[in-house]
Amino acid sequence: MKLERQLKLALDESRLLILGSQVLFGFQFNGIFQQKFADLPSASRGFVCAGLPLLMVALALQIAPSMHHRIVEGGQDSRRVLALATLCAGWALLPVAVDSGDNLADPCPLIRTIINGRCPPVALPHCRRARKLRLSR
Repeated sequence: MKLERQLKLALDESRLLILGSQVLFGFQFNGIFQQKFADLPSASRGFVCAGLPLLMVALALQIAPSMHHRIVEGGQDSRRVLALATLCAGWALLPVAVDSGDNLADPCPLIRTIINGRCPPVALPHCRRARKLRLSR
């Protein structure tokens, strides 16, 4: 495949990653301003707040190749831009993965509610199963 085609593909994929990261960042940022955010345990709030800078780093890594291509290379295709785009796309996934892991490390409040015996109506079938599991231990 020609360099021009490879670079176009890499930069297009980078733009798609940027959109996904922006959506994740927006949802996580929006969560901080919800009324119930203050009711979360401090560990949960800490995980959410720690995830925001990680997503900002991911966004910066995803934006860097196209800016390098435009500003440094003057829009010209080069192997250096292709290597940078590939490297940044790979490394940008690391902060997103760590942020996702942070969110999974702290069990969601719904699970804690079910385990403690209080059950929202929407999750009633799952609550019954969870209570059976808890009682069988």
